[in-house]
Amino acid sequence: SFFRPHTFYFLFREMSSNEKRLGASASSSEKKSPKSGAPSPVDLLVSAESVKVDAEAKARAAAKEVAVELCVDALMAGCVLSFTEFFTLSHREPVCVDPLANKMFSIPADKLKEIQATLVQAERARREGSFREVYEGYIKLANYFEDEHDFDTMLHFQQLGLDVSKQSIDKDLEGLAHENFGNAHERLGNLEMAIQFHETHLRIAEASRIAAMKKQANRNLIRVYMKRAAECEKFGNYVEAKELYSKTLDTARLNCDTEAEGEAYHKLGQITVLLGDMEKAVEYQKRFLMVSKEVRNEAHEGKANVSLAELQEVLGQVHEATLSLQRSLEIAEQKGDDDAICEACTKLGMLHNKQGNYLKAMQCLEQNYRVARRKGDRASVEKARILLGVASGNYAWSSGFVEMADRNLEGMLKWKCQGALPGMG
Repeated sequence: SFFRPHTFYFLFREMSSNEKRLGASASSSEKKSPKSGAPSPVDLLVSAESVKVDAEAKARAAAKEVAVELCVDALMAGCVLSFTEFFTLSHREPVCVDPLANKMFSIPADKLKEIQATLVQAERARREGSFREVYEGYIKLANYFEDEHDFDTMLHFQQLGLDVSKQSIDKDLEGLAHENFGNAHERLGNLEMAIQFHETHLRIAEASRIAAMKKQANRNLIRVYMKRAAECEKFGNYVEAKELYSKTLDTARLNCDTEAEGEAYHKLGQITVLLGDMEKAVEYQKRFLMVSKEVRNEAHEGKANVSLAELQEVLGQVHEATLSLQRSLEIAEQKGDDDAICEACTKLGMLHNKQGNYLKAMQCLEQNYRVARRKGDRASVEKARILLGVASGNYAWSSGFVEMADRNLEGMLKWKCQGALPGMG
């Protein structure tokens, strides 16, 4: 084991000197042909681009010289694993980190020394059995490459850190490694992989009987289950989405997370509607309402009442739907939530309009119009104006406007001058 690093050292030195000799001979063989006359705009552009390319080439050459020295230092320190990792990183071609912008990434020369030092320190810590220090070193490198959008290299160091954690007897460290790897996949949008790592994290916590770790693993699972379910729902995979929402519900119950439990009931109600089971959807939304009341979350209580009213209306339960919307409106007015007030007033007005209660419909939609104007959103104001106009027309038609226009000249003049309709003063 004593001669192995030095053998690598002499071989690497010979390779490096050969590369330098080849580079020198290539540069000396380049000839520039003289040009006569003033340079054209095209020539100036080409010249500027060539200057830029030359500067980049010089920067890469300087970085490679630094990398060679650092590789030699790693070998002389007897850290062969660090040499292998560092040589791969420092001698690779630039990596494309943004295909749309064609952005390439190379490790700058001033960062190479820090990376080499981290790798060497990690290898020394590994020999001493300090697995947590090794893991922290690899995660430090993973975070650096993630910041540079070099995600493949980030995942590589996450994997190295996970491998190290598995070799230790520290279950807390192994759980942390699975959690961090799951979070990394989640940030990249690899939700199925994230779920696998977080589920493994939970199993480790349960086997180790570490309560804090179990609670954290469940929190992570609730989050990624919901994200993955929403993704499945977006692409029309409703069955899998429902399974994931059900897993969210079970996990939330185990974690005593009442807020997440309520949200899971709400999502289950919505996805069950898409699957065509309206009665079951009503049951889920009623449970969402019950949980919201238990935790005294009025915003969720209002949302639950609106969702419940929509389903009750579809099922022909008009009276129940009206009561649900009235309760939602009361909560919105108490909280001063203009958006929720508009939603409740609109739905309540439309429901009254369908039932022929045109005066109540007009009153609800008039309140919607006033609140929309207060909000100042032009699109909402125009929509509210149209709905109020339709409701006013329905009410006028039902309250004798046609008869008045046909027979009651005095009433017609009063309407023209004062805007008064029969039955409205």
